[in-house]
Order: sequence, then structure tokens, then C-alpha cells
Amino acid sequence: MQIIDIILKLLPLLGIFTLSKAILEYRANLNWKKSEFLAREMKIFFDDQRIGLVLQMLDYNKSKVKLESGETVINDVDLINALQPHNLKSHFTKTEMELRNLFDHFFDRLNTFNIYIQSGLINEVDLYLYIGYYIEIISSNNRKPEPLKNCFSKYIEYYRFDGAINLLKNMKIFKNP
Repeated sequence: MQIIDIILKLLPLLGIFTLSKAILEYRANLNWKKSEFLAREMKIFFDDQRIGLVLQMLDYNKSKVKLESGETVINDVDLINALQPHNLKSHFTKTEMELRNLFDHFFDRLNTFNIYIQSGLINEVDLYLYIGYYIEIISSNNRKPEPLKNCFSKYIEYYRFDGAINLLKNMKIFKNP
């Protein structure tokens, strides 16, 4: 009788232990899946040739890039001219249109990352480890000239890249962790 009483008293504890272990394993598996998802998305992001061109232009103040219209040297002033909202400039050269299309694609991808964060698929800290460098270039006063930084802000606000705006604001939190 005593053994049965002991077993009956231990059964709830065994159940709690088993449930706790299952929850911990589920959470670890979920975190692993989120990490795999982010790694896959970042591979797609960095393998995208259009994104690569934008990152190259962000990384350098003057860079030779291969656009659809041909190879050309793009500097920060060229980006300022290309990324003017339509309320400030109404005519764009072919090269400027190509640059606008590249940056539209880049900001669209930032919108997508913001959606992933909002839905809990990824978190800002993990994303920052991948793209924080470029976020700082866009938003930092010391990497790009102030007129270009202001141009980025006006462009994403005017064309309603709201997810990108939210992401950039939130990513500043993680600057210099």
C-alpha cells in the first residue's frame, strides 16, 4: 500500500516535469526555426543583385556600379539627385530612375523585415546583427553627408515606406550595443 501511495503522490510531479520538459523543448525548437527563417531570408536578401548594388552605394561615397543602362560611377550627390520626391523634382534621368527603382526595392525589403518583426517571426536584435551596419549608414550623421541622410528620410516618408521608417527608428535603439 505504501508503494502505491508514493507512486500516486509522485505521478502529478512526474506529469509536471514532463510537461515542463515538453514546453522547454518546444520553445527551443521554435527559436531554432526562427533562426533558420531569418538566416534563409538574409541569404535571399544578400544574394539579391539589386540589394547588393544598394549596399555597395551605401558602403561607399563613390562607387562604380553596373546598372541596366551600363556601368557608371555613382556618388552621394547622384543619390541625392535621384532620390528626390516628386514634389521636389519631376523629371529624372534614366540612371536616376534606375537608382530610384533599386532603392524602392531595398526599402520594400525593409518593410518586409518590419512585418516579420511585428508578427514575431524574427526579432530586431537578430536582424540588427545582419543589417545594423547599413541601418547605421542610412541614419548616422557621420557615415553619409547630412543632405543625403535627409534625402533618405524624405524619400521613405514621401513614398510611405512606413515599415522601413518603423524599422529604422527601432533599429537606432540597438546602435552601439
